[in-house]
Amino acid sequence: MSYKILPQKRWKQQSFSFVPIREKDMESIRIWRNLQMDILRQNEEISVLQQRQYFNQVIKPTFSQLQPNQILFSIFKDSILIGYGGLVHFNWAAKTAEISFLLEPSLNNHIRSFTEIFDEFLLFLQKVSFEVLSLDKIYTYAYDIRTYLYPPLEKHGFVCEARMKNHTVVGGELCDIVIHAKYQNQPAVKTRQKITILVTSLSKKVPLVNSLREMFEEHYIDAKIIGGDASNDCLGKYFVDEFWHMPKLHDLQIQEVIHYCHLHKVSIILPTRDEELEFWSIHKSTLKKSGIFVMISSRKTIRLCYDKWKFYKFLQNSSLPVVETSMGLKKDLYESYVVKSRFGSGSHTAFIDVPCEVATSILKNEDGFIVQPFIEGQEYSIDCYRSAKSQEVSLVIRTRDVIINGESAVSTVQNEDEEIQTIVSKTAKALNIEGHCVFQGIRSKETNSFILIECNPRVGGASSLAMKVGLTSLLWFANEQKLIKLEQTKFEQRSDISQMIRVPKDFYI
Repeated sequence: MSYKILPQKRWKQQSFSFVPIREKDMESIRIWRNLQMDILRQNEEISVLQQRQYFNQVIKPTFSQLQPNQILFSIFKDSILIGYGGLVHFNWAAKTAEISFLLEPSLNNHIRSFTEIFDEFLLFLQKVSFEVLSLDKIYTYAYDIRTYLYPPLEKHGFVCEARMKNHTVVGGELCDIVIHAKYQNQPAVKTRQKITILVTSLSKKVPLVNSLREMFEEHYIDAKIIGGDASNDCLGKYFVDEFWHMPKLHDLQIQEVIHYCHLHKVSIILPTRDEELEFWSIHKSTLKKSGIFVMISSRKTIRLCYDKWKFYKFLQNSSLPVVETSMGLKKDLYESYVVKSRFGSGSHTAFIDVPCEVATSILKNEDGFIVQPFIEGQEYSIDCYRSAKSQEVSLVIRTRDVIINGESAVSTVQNEDEEIQTIVSKTAKALNIEGHCVFQGIRSKETNSFILIECNPRVGGASSLAMKVGLTSLLWFANEQKLIKLEQTKFEQRSDISQMIRVPKDFYI
């Protein structure tokens, strides 16, 4: 059984096949539609009888019509029905038709799967529309709640032709309707890709926000940056596109995050504070199922990096150079010591270059501190990105030339050091880092050997220098999640920038 105007019964694309819709597919379609009424122009559930009558009275007659009002196809992967779609609301006089497309719920809500299938469906449908049916225009009519619809459309040359503001209600809230259209023989046009990012624990991380904005702009991508923080008085709120006054971490519910991200079309979350990293690693998988991707390592990795004692033992057991670390001070073996918090980034609670008696006193009176020998030498920060997909490691080594309150105020790129490159790459793999991290290390003045001190599995305060010279971590991460498409995915370091100086700056509004 086939439409008379179509030359074949089965169309095969690269991974999926498309078959004129069949009666035996209608029950699955009925169930899918009833489960996804929010994204359809359907106000009440369809019964088994109504679906059967619809097929016999509406769809079946179109099989013998030369100019049917709709042409629908069942979509298969490995002989399994996964969705349906086609052309509806034909205007044969004007040679136009609307695109219809629906997948079974688990695929419809999984961005990567949806994008892959929708991409091939659009290739197939353009052949039918323009080569077989000789239509002049095909278009979509969609509620503006699934922005991942738009990149595949724009990739195939569809242009946003209209936006009807607050035109319908979805989930109790007003929603726009967006129409994309493509015309016969219309060439594909280069359109700006779009993405929305949530930067959490925003605080005063203005350089990070500006670096992200500049990075996306350089790659012709419109990035909307939303900042989130539990403090409504944080300075960063004046430099983002939107601000979310978030609940405190212990009150934050993951469903609240998902609701906010869907409402504001957020597809990527970038955590920036040590204390929140475990929360995001725990919920990483849940968020991914909702089409929200967090650039974060696994919970195991986060815990290893957060606890300096465990970090030391792991690297020691992995035969990687790491500064000697202990929970107490039983013997005076070194000239001086560093005492700092066992957990999190140690720079803000560190006592540096103190004698044995002072170190012993601190350890006696303070809970949760570890002790390390003080090593005189050149300090380094190494921004590192490790792809969860390819496991490839890219890194930027920078010296910490001037340090104020634990942060590097003057940094200089030093990527000629093969020893540091090798050690950091091996360590990133051993720790199973995913996404961006910052290693701290030192080259001993006495031995000239490089030793690792700690690893912060997130972007750092001076990571903007690494981004500026080409370590575009968030871009690569978004590309791997298929949220954007990059032509260049290999790290190529810029040579025209080598140093960053961070100073306070006034802004006038």
